[in-house]
Amino acid sequence: MTPGASPRLIGIILGLALAGASTAGGQERIPEPPPMRPPEPAILVSGSGTASARHDTAEVGAGVITQAATAADAMALNNARMEKMRSAVAALGIADRDVQTTSISVAPQRRQGRADGQQPSPTVG
Repeated sequence: MTPGASPRLIGIILGLALAGASTAGGQERIPEPPPMRPPEPAILVSGSGTASARHDTAEVGAGVITQAATAADAMALNNARMEKMRSAVAALGIADRDVQTTSISVAPQRRQGRADGQQPSPTVG
């Protein structure tokens, strides 16, 4: 041992020398890992959401059917009943511009080949 050198320092020097000698001679080479391939291109998307809104439209069909001895009487009775229905719809907060008559028909009612009154049947939608 060299005067003033500690046993620990000598051990470190010997360890480094042996490590260098084993790789310098080419006997114990550590194989290099295979080259890494770049990752495959990808697009990842994740998300969630909710939406809500007040309903602002509805389609409803309703109507009345009346019957009377004549077409004029049946239409008068029918108009009175339809006006009651329109008033009830307005009371629900539905504007008159949002209510419209979609059809009306008047047809004779026959019983065994003879006319037995008139029956209008309008539909409001």
